Amino acid sequence: DYNALTAASSIWPLGTWLRVCLTGVEGAERDCVVVRVNDRCGACSLDLSRGAFEPLAPLGQGVILVTVVEV
Repeated sequence: DYNALTAASSIWPLGTWLRVCLTGVEGAERDCVVVRVNDRCGACSLDLSRGAFEPLAPLGQGVILVTVVEV
């Protein structure tokens, strides 16, 4: 489901929960999402679903810098 709070990763194992926040934005809850890694990706370290990306930046932006912490 592309609207779910999920991600694909080549680094973190399937089932891992991650807190993803915009880099340079501190203390703003609206600029963070918690996602579950449910898929693998080849060339990317983290690929957010549409539902996880949209709260962080406009979809047209495509690529954003984030800070990722395992929760």
